[in-house]
Amino acid sequence: MQMFCTKRVLLIITLFSFSLGFAQTIPILPAAGPLTPPQQTGILALIAAAPEGSTIIFQGASYGPFLAPIVVPAARISFVSAVNSTTIFSATPAGPVLAVPPGANFSCTGIDFEYDNTGPSRNVNVAEVGGVGLATNISSDNCSFSGGIRNLIAAEPAGNGLLIEGNVTGTIVNSQFINNGGNGIEVGPSVVA
Repeated sequence: MQMFCTKRVLLIITLFSFSLGFAQTIPILPAAGPLTPPQQTGILALIAAAPEGSTIIFQGASYGPFLAPIVVPAARISFVSAVNSTTIFSATPAGPVLAVPPGANFSCTGIDFEYDNTGPSRNVNVAEVGGVGLATNISSDNCSFSGGIRNLIAAEPAGNGLLIEGNVTGTIVNSQFINNGGNGIEVGPSVVA
């Protein structure tokens, strides 16, 4: 009897471990009221821990302000709006609204990434894709990137809607790049490690 229970527990643990590695559909529920930093941090952690191949479904019309960039895990992942359009915005000077690291395969459908630039002028790109390292892929369908800020006295250029660097491939269709202090899309050098 003892051996049966041990095998059963091991089987349950093994099945649970395998299930964590499978792609998931992860719903991000709309907020019942104003979002506070802990709620935003929870969403960031949920996205960062998503298994490869997951689809993150935003079921509300607006999320933010995020106080840190949304960093896509270096795997295949999709952002999809369950409503006609979902706005994701940030109010932090610490970085872009969206960061897609080298090696990621990222797609978005119906998502508007915005930087809330009501504060002091800062150097912020709305989305940054690629960099040193692995090949990166991005697909944007009916998405927008707006609010990038360019501080004219800064040493490094910024304020773009979408900054692409390194070995990046993909498609951008039906998408908008508006209200950016720099370029709508800035294509940087092919970065080599």
